[in-house]
Amino acid sequence: MTSVADRLELGSPRSRLRIQIRDRLLGRFRMRWRAEDELDVLAGQFNRMLERLEKTYAELQSAQRTLLQSEKLAAVGTLAAGIAHEVNNPIAGLQNCIRRLSRDPGNVDQNRQYLAIMSEAADRVEKVVQGLLNFTRKHEVQFQDISIPHLIENALTLAGHRLEKANITIERNFPLIVPTIRGDAHQLEQVFVNLILNAVDAIHERVRSEQVCPKVIRFLIQPNADVVRCEITDTGHGISEEHIQHVFDPFFTTKKVGEGTGLGLSVSYRIIKDHGGDISVRSQTGLGTQFTIVFPTGK
Repeated sequence: MTSVADRLELGSPRSRLRIQIRDRLLGRFRMRWRAEDELDVLAGQFNRMLERLEKTYAELQSAQRTLLQSEKLAAVGTLAAGIAHEVNNPIAGLQNCIRRLSRDPGNVDQNRQYLAIMSEAADRVEKVVQGLLNFTRKHEVQFQDISIPHLIENALTLAGHRLEKANITIERNFPLIVPTIRGDAHQLEQVFVNLILNAVDAIHERVRSEQVCPKVIRFLIQPNADVVRCEITDTGHGISEEHIQHVFDPFFTTKKVGEGTGLGLSVSYRIIKDHGGDISVRSQTGLGTQFTIVFPTGK
């Protein structure tokens, strides 16, 4: 029993370990008859416990995947207006170019200029739509080498309209060379989207109370030995000492009803832990909040 317990790895193909005692005589011949004693009963109960444990673990993994997807859809709902804006602007440009081309189809120089604009607008629409599809699509977890700056830029693109509408300045402090990390790009992109949206909401909350305040989100990346440290700092209203210890708890939120699920940071915490990293927070009411993520490098 001790040996089986030590070797048990839930979720691993070799996790289906079972106890077998006295199945063979002298280690060679299968026994047709044998009387069961307390050891046989105990082994049977232990095996049934292992089966229940494996079943419960599989159900937990399924629930976690469902939770991850539901939080993605909640984030998309928040981003919906911005996505529509990002798509509608290029479409309006395309329509305007088509009208100009129709009025003077023989003007070659003008047509070349408008065709270039149309191509750029079409590429923009494709990029936005593809980014949204990649973000929402269910997929098998695939670990690969990932660039953290690339993840951040993708997340900023998805949240671009909300940032622009709130007139928030983005500050980047990235070194020229950032080691890659091993991870799933879709899941980690969701983490950064969640943190950006929370920062936007925090800044908006401070603006409502102070009217005039700095509106900045800062990204800092610091490679250090075998880890990469990433800091996301906002100038929002901050988190009180009473609430900060609960920010990663499922369903905990200080937002009004209908404005948040209370799952974003909990899901983000689980994703970072599954990647072998760590995420922490520090905040001061009225000054802002800083989330720090530490990733092991992809070496």
